[in-house]
Amino acid sequence: MMNAKQEFSEELFRHLNTIEGVVLKHLDEKTASDSYADIDVLVKPLEVNTILSFIQEHPLVEEFQITHLQSMQQFFIHFNDNSFLQLDVLFKLVRKQYEYLNTADVFASKTINVQGISVYSTIFLLEHVVLFNALNYSGVPQKYIKHFNSFPDYEQQQLLEQFNDKYQSTILSFEQFAQFDTSLRKQIIRYLENQTQNNIWRKIRHLTEYGLDKVREVFSNKGKIITFSGVDGAGKSTIIDLTKKTLTEKYRKKVVVLRHRPSLLPIISAWKYGKKNAEQRTVSTLPHSGSNKNSLSSLIRFFYYYSDYLFGQIYIHAKYIRRGYFVLYDRYYFDFIIDGKRSNLQVPQGLSRGLYRFVQKPSLNFFLFADANTIHARKQELPISTIELLTKKYRHLFEELNKKSSKKNNYLVIENIDKEKTLHTIIDNCKKVF
Repeated sequence: MMNAKQEFSEELFRHLNTIEGVVLKHLDEKTASDSYADIDVLVKPLEVNTILSFIQEHPLVEEFQITHLQSMQQFFIHFNDNSFLQLDVLFKLVRKQYEYLNTADVFASKTINVQGISVYSTIFLLEHVVLFNALNYSGVPQKYIKHFNSFPDYEQQQLLEQFNDKYQSTILSFEQFAQFDTSLRKQIIRYLENQTQNNIWRKIRHLTEYGLDKVREVFSNKGKIITFSGVDGAGKSTIIDLTKKTLTEKYRKKVVVLRHRPSLLPIISAWKYGKKNAEQRTVSTLPHSGSNKNSLSSLIRFFYYYSDYLFGQIYIHAKYIRRGYFVLYDRYYFDFIIDGKRSNLQVPQGLSRGLYRFVQKPSLNFFLFADANTIHARKQELPISTIELLTKKYRHLFEELNKKSSKKNNYLVIENIDKEKTLHTIIDNCKKVF
């Protein structure tokens, strides 16, 4: 049985048959069979409104967002069964200053395949995947190599001859495309430089449009910070890995995982042992095993790390948030409020709690907890009584912060028993801040 995304995709393909549009990089297997697949289509600019109307009026679409770029529009579509599709509607095939395939030629090669889908000719498919990846300094993905190798020998030979004749190359097999080849890239650029669509004025225009897209990306501020807190053994690492996988593969988000703090400043022991040795010592040291009980030393350590949050958040904002990244923190500042001993600190909770007002407020904060006996069975680092006490304090802090937050449900407490259920709850909340 088809899900909403698959049903929508098939109807979209039929719709493309009625307008000036083709599905790009389409292979013979079902396009929507992969739960994480997206779709690229090439249309004439005037047709984009028909695509927009199709999405707006489709009964299976729950909501969608649009990103407007110079040569394309991206639709991020959420369906009523929780499935998701990224639909990229392109007006021309361009990478930086080069239009690498002539759109008029692509449309002239349009054909309806055995599945009833509007596609371009096989030679254009080959050129598309080779040129796009070569211009991005990468090789062709194996799924395309496998696809072309499935053709009869004479068709393979014919495709390679057409490609070699056009780009003055000496490719003998499709496997050669799998690895990035600097000399092939130079030959491709040499060919593109001589095409009308890449004359000096159009190259300037393409570069200008590329620059505008980058500026728009910087100021779109679509990135988010999401934190995960919990006692060691509550299952944070597994959930963070699953969240990252889902956000990157299903929702096409750029994701980076950071541990505890921005880390613009190195850990204090790095000043003594060097960064590499200090990190190794930290990894090999059990949490809560620090012996520091000196109040002055604790205050110095605390304000050192607090400075990292103050100044590091500017760095993280510029490096990731402005560029649309989802930053996932494995632990965050809340540890300093509730569990300073884990960082070998002894500071008044009122101080660390009060100074949180100056720390960047994440879009979402998840506190994961589990039964103390279950946690203790996973990791025997803390006694059961300490696990219960820390869990109680974290829950109280998150509930208090959520009440005071201008946007409710920014601080969520989740009992992590079933990882699939936990992930579903987390992703549902992430979708609210997309």
